[in-house]
Amino acid sequence: MTAFNRFVRASGCAFIFCLSISPAFSIEGIHDDDHASLIKYYEDRANQAAMHLQEHQSQLEKYEAHPYYYGRQGQDFRSHTLANIHEYKKQLNDNLRHAELYRKILSQQQMPINKAKINIEDPASTVR
Repeated sequence: MTAFNRFVRASGCAFIFCLSISPAFSIEGIHDDDHASLIKYYEDRANQAAMHLQEHQSQLEKYEAHPYYYGRQGQDFRSHTLANIHEYKKQLNDNLRHAELYRKILSQQQMPINKAKINIEDPASTVR
């Protein structure tokens, strides 16, 4: 058995063990039904991602203004910064999407539902 196969088996067991300990997608300290707290959580994460995104974009602008300051490591710095920018944009979009989803869920829960509403004027909707 190769080292790669041993690693795959060990990491697979570790992954299954982690899934059995805690439910997937749960946030520690926030109940699944507390949608207002989940909205705040995802908005805070989005704000953090936006802050990091802005920081890395300013670093990239500084590099592109003076690439000769960075020497041989400049290209590595540029590619690493671009990768970070891509990742923070992805995190920002995901967190905003989650916050919007929980905002919709919360608004639907607060909306009263009248299941017994029937249009009496319409003969097709009356119960016979």
